[in-house]
Amino acid sequence: MDQGWAAVIAAIAAGVFGIAGALCGIVVGRRQAADQATVEHGHWLREQRLKAHTDLLTHWDEAIQEMGRFQDGWNEQVESLQEGGFVVHPSDVAARKWDEVWPELRPRLEQAELLGPSAVTEAVHDLRAVWREVSDMLHKQGSQDPFERPRIEWLLVMARASEERSNFHVAVSNVMRTPPNPRGEPLP
Repeated sequence: MDQGWAAVIAAIAAGVFGIAGALCGIVVGRRQAADQATVEHGHWLREQRLKAHTDLLTHWDEAIQEMGRFQDGWNEQVESLQEGGFVVHPSDVAARKWDEVWPELRPRLEQAELLGPSAVTEAVHDLRAVWREVSDMLHKQGSQDPFERPRIEWLLVMARASEERSNFHVAVSNVMRTPPNPRGEPLP
């Protein structure tokens, strides 16, 4: 009878361990699939970010160069419009230039901001702030006499724009150098 009980206990133990092993296999398998999905999503997100961030950098550079060219040739543009019979104030010309450049830049800033992560979102906020400074400086200079426009103030704002672009680039570089993690991204 001892051998009979031993066989029954062995069969029960084998069944329990078999069921436990199957359950562990299911849990581990699901976890592995979830980790794989998280990593694949991380790769996809990384690709989307790379496109958005490089697009923003390209459009940022174009917008800043355009504003710089505008500032350098401001008087000629105002005179050209006035010679054409238009009565314009220099600040109106600055607003017109803003209206040309901003619609191209804004969606790129928004896309980079939406894709994050938080360090990049903060850098985008800083880019927006310095872009407002560029705009404010142009409007301020538009209300001044052309010979009284302080060039040094403009150069300081442009230097700040360059600095914020560099800060954005550093934030993006740090994100791009971090490989996707099965645990996902840390929450801010």
